[in-house]
Amino acid sequence: MSFGVLRTPAADTASTAGPTGNGRDLARTGCVVLALLLLGACSAEPVARRVPAAPYVYVGKDLPPLTDIAVSTGVDRFVLSFLLAEDGRCAPAWNGRRPVADPAITAEVDRLRDRGGAVTVASGGARGHYLENECATPEQLATAYGTALTKLGADTLDVDVEQDVPVVRVAEALALVRQRHAVALVVTVPVEDAATGLTPSGLALLRALRERGLDVTVNAMVMNLPARGDWLTTLTTSAERVTDQIQRLWGHDDRADAYARLGITYMAGRNDTGPVTTVANARALREFATDRSVGFLGFWSLNRDNGDCPGLSTASSRCSGLRQRPHAFTRSLAQEPRSTHQQAGGNQP
Repeated sequence: MSFGVLRTPAADTASTAGPTGNGRDLARTGCVVLALLLLGACSAEPVARRVPAAPYVYVGKDLPPLTDIAVSTGVDRFVLSFLLAEDGRCAPAWNGRRPVADPAITAEVDRLRDRGGAVTVASGGARGHYLENECATPEQLATAYGTALTKLGADTLDVDVEQDVPVVRVAEALALVRQRHAVALVVTVPVEDAATGLTPSGLALLRALRERGLDVTVNAMVMNLPARGDWLTTLTTSAERVTDQIQRLWGHDDRADAYARLGITYMAGRNDTGPVTTVANARALREFATDRSVGFLGFWSLNRDNGDCPGLSTASSRCSGLRQRPHAFTRSLAQEPRSTHQQAGGNQP
């Protein structure tokens, strides 16, 4: 390879001036410049892809001030949770009770969006009447999803499946959503333990989605697990195990492609099963996610991200159980420079 393009007038003078002091000095200068250029090229570290990140938000009676939190933390995407079947009908409502387009919610979401933020809408969750079970057909279910997406202006749909659901109905509904709406798709599924990875029912749903050619992010719930060694190791080992399953299921030759499809969601503070995810653990998980360029990083939940109940021995929906600064876990998601408003799933609609 020729480095002639780096040749300078100084180098030309050195080559013709003969063994004079000026010639030797100029030659040395040219060599130093070239050495520095080559050193910089060899030592520059690749820039890690910014990982889409967001806390989950329980939409109960009061919605946290999302825009104010975005301003103070630098995190400006939130996952609104959970859409359930209102009165057991195929009609989406927040936790089955609060209207999807409640004016207080839409006003806050509009305010957030006006400053460049974004929201994901999530269905399902740990309990309640699932839309996925109450909507009788894929068409009805896709319409229910679409209603929430449109009214909230969301760019990502997260289907959190922690109950048994009709796999084919859900898969075909998501295929319809992909046809009708320019949104990313996330499927959130429980992890059984660090050795097993995803549950059989979760894997069955993912197979149905793969068979329909749907590009989805597989969001692994690394929470409420039996500890395997220290807790951080349990969380990261679980994430790696799920990556193994994704790689096999989608036939990715390159593990980087499997990581790009992986989401990781942990529980901030005390888990229901006893272990505690600390703020230090959260920062380590962000580094893990960034190093591997995963598709999404999140936690449950913004409502718990405070120090209101330090030392609490059981998990609470209102606080982490830790002595912490308000929104410390949310801040742990932020990356420098600030993350873009990329869709939470990281996949392309």
